[in-house]
This record gives sequence, structure tokens and C-alpha cells, in this order.
Amino acid sequence: MFPDFLNKPEKRKFLFVQHLENQPLLNDDKEAMMHTLGLSSFLFYKTIDELNADFIAFGLQEDMEIQVEGPIVQLIYKGMTHAEILFTYYFEQSLKYCIFKECFFEQLVSIYDFAERHYFSHNPVYKEFKLLKKILLQYGIKITKDFQLVGDEWAIREFLFIFFLSSKEKIPTLFPAATREKVKSFGSLFDDPAVHCAPDARMTVKLSLILHIITTRFKNGHHLASARPKGRMVPVSPALLNKITQWVHSINPLQEIHLCQIEAEGIAQFMIAEGLIDGAYFAAAGRPEIAEMNQHFFDHLLDCFSIGTEDLAKIEQELYHIHYIFISFQPSAHWHYSEAAIDYLIEDYPEFDAFCKAYITLNLHLDMVCPSSQYLFHHYLSLLVSVVTLEEIVAPIKICLDFSYGEKYNRIIAQHMRHAIDTPVQLQRSVCVDTEIILSDILNKDTNCPVVMHWSTSPKQSDWASLKAQIRQIRRDRTNQAIKAFAAQKEIS
Repeated sequence: MFPDFLNKPEKRKFLFVQHLENQPLLNDDKEAMMHTLGLSSFLFYKTIDELNADFIAFGLQEDMEIQVEGPIVQLIYKGMTHAEILFTYYFEQSLKYCIFKECFFEQLVSIYDFAERHYFSHNPVYKEFKLLKKILLQYGIKITKDFQLVGDEWAIREFLFIFFLSSKEKIPTLFPAATREKVKSFGSLFDDPAVHCAPDARMTVKLSLILHIITTRFKNGHHLASARPKGRMVPVSPALLNKITQWVHSINPLQEIHLCQIEAEGIAQFMIAEGLIDGAYFAAAGRPEIAEMNQHFFDHLLDCFSIGTEDLAKIEQELYHIHYIFISFQPSAHWHYSEAAIDYLIEDYPEFDAFCKAYITLNLHLDMVCPSSQYLFHHYLSLLVSVVTLEEIVAPIKICLDFSYGEKYNRIIAQHMRHAIDTPVQLQRSVCVDTEIILSDILNKDTNCPVVMHWSTSPKQSDWASLKAQIRQIRRDRTNQAIKAFAAQKEIS
């Protein structure tokens, strides 16, 4: 998202909602929030009133609401709406958005003409234009005197792609009919055997958007200087590359064919990154370093976890894409739009969290704060979590149920635990030397068990939350011990 593109009042309102959305319980202390956001008491309450009015205006009143009860301000979600949806409404009201869009389509003649057509006075439009130029410079993009977007074409297209993904404006209303027809004709390329994609997803939203952007830029004379990052060939069959080249040439037949070939390679790289071209083809197409990276990853993964053959095959297939992007592109071109927040994965999967960080720092010798490491960590972690089940990697947590109400009550708690806890557990009827957690309604001080949890006779939600936290801590402790043992063994060898 690009909050700096919003008009000042809308930016204030969006950041207000975003702040509450980022709180664990969607609420915050009123005074603390005013301090954090730099709002006076008057502006604080004005923002709440304006937001609730906006929810009604945008038809979101059934999905979200902001209430103040005493010192607490609460964001209430009643549907599927979230801050990003609200952002899309504010985004298109922004002057900077409108000016930028006209620069992209090269329709802007002058600031005065823009102000007249949109019924604004000249001064505020000029002020927003100056702010827009300043924002774009942060992304390496300049606006010329002719109001064209110039700079590194790779960077411009990536920015345009993420920019328009942030808008709720759909392709049919955003792009002219001629451009839409040209992009539609690209669908015939999916008949090529090198392309694999389900028939009902032949033209994904993302692929369609990037093709519309490429068509617009190329038609207006903006082309890639090179589509071979770090001098490497693009691992795509010559037949498919030729088909894409011919499609690009049809956009602007006056352009030289070698420029169309470069554009075709750029499109092929996007398709590889999106998984639309089979990753297994890479190893047989002059890219053995990808297969080597895959094998190196597997060697260390299997040193730490026992993973089945079928799951390894799934991991290998996606590793081709992860490593292709890693070795082919600069960190700024890693398609950040696809990188959702994964804090909850880090919390819930300490084993994979520790493995990924250790592999990146100790084996690839990369600093975790650098963009390349962040890219690998994000994709390694999300890949492992999506394929490997906890049963494969976590030895059961040994829990003794010892409630004073007898065996029937213990069975009831056990049944609830199977639904509430996703970590494998082994339930014990009595305390053993390997017991890791005791759950009981009796305070037991005469035990060597590391964790004794005293529960209410009818467990509360907070009791289950505490149990989950203890289980995660045990898993973290196990993982840290295993890492220390592995490091010590490595030093000896």
C-alpha cells in the first residue's frame, strides 16, 4: 500500500484504522493512541466521526465500526472488511493517484489543464504534483517535463504493478478496450506444453495486470534495456519465447525485433515467478546452479527433520521458483506484493523458524537483516509450513491429566484438547519421568515436572491460551537444544 499517496485527511483516517487493526485485540488506550498518531483530542474524535460516516458512505457500516468506551477506543469487525479495503476507497479519491494515472497513460498535458478538467483550483493540484514527484523519487522514478515516467524500466513496471494492485479499480475501467483485446490474445500461448496452468485460471489477475502495463508502456515507446538479470539466459524453450516475442511485436510493429525479444524474456521471467512455467524445466535448461541450491537445502533439511518422499517432491518443485528468483533478480525485484505477514507462522512453527534462520546464516552466510535473507526466510518458512505437517517434525508433548473429578472428566478434557491443540500430544494417566506438563485442579508441589498448570474446574479460554503458550515454549526449548547439540557436533567433526 502507498499511504503517502492519500490526501492528508484520508491518510490520517487510514492510519487511525490501521493502528487499531495492528493491535492484538483491535483496541488501544485513547491517550496512548493520540500520542502515537500525533492527534489532538479534537482531531481524535473528529477522525472517529469521519470514519464512521465513511463506513456508511462506502457501504461498510455492516462490516466495521469504531467505538469509544471510557479510555478505550475499539475497532469492531463484523464482516470480512479490513484496513486495506478502506485504503482502496481513499486511494482513488487521491489527487496524487489521479495525476499519476494520467502520467502512466501519458494523457497529462499540463497541471492547469488537469485542474480545469477535474474542477480543482490550480494551487492545490500543483502542491500535490510536487509531493507526487518527491514520493516517486524514493522509488527511482522521475516525471519529465512532458509528464512521462522515466527511470529503470524494471523498477517502473514493478512499481506500477504493485501500485495498481493496491487499487480497487478493475482492469476493464482502467485500461482502454484496444489494450484489453491485445492482452486477451495472449491467452492462446497457454496451449504451449511448457506452460502449465488450470484451464479456469488461464489468465490470472496478476498476469493480466502486468501484461496490460507492459502493453501500455511498450506501445508508448518505453522498453526494457535488458531482460537478462546478472547476464543469465532465461530458461524457457525457444518455441515459447518466439511465441511471446511475436505477441509483443504485434503491440508495436515499428519496434525492432530484438527489443521485442527482450520484452518476451521479461514476460517469461514473470511467468516463471508466478509458477506458470514448470520449474522442473530449469535444471535441464542451462541452470544447474538452481538444482545445486535445491540439493544443498535438502541435505540440511533432512539432517534436521524426517520428511516423506512425497512432501520432498512438493518442496523441490517450489524451490525451483524460489531459487530462480533469488539468483536472478536484485532484492528490490522480489515481487513483495506476494509476501504476506508471517509473524503467526514464526510463533506457531519455532522448529521451521529456527531451521530457516540457521540455514541462511550458517550455511549461506547471509545476514538476516539483508533483503535477500528476508526473501529466502519468508519463502522457505511458508513453503515448509504449507507442505509438512507437525506430526512429521514434532515429537508428541507428554501431558499428564490429573483432575480430582476422575477418569471421565480427564477424558472430556482430552477430547477438547484434540480440537484445541494442533501440536501432537501424548496423554498420560500418571506422572512419569518424561512428563513435560501436568494439568490439574490440585496444586501439586511435590513433583519434578518442569511445567505444572493449575486449571479451573471448567477451563476458561485463558487456560487453553496458556496451555498453547506453554507447548510452544517447550517446542522452542527443544529446538534450541537441538541447534546447540548440532553446532557442538559440527565443531567436533
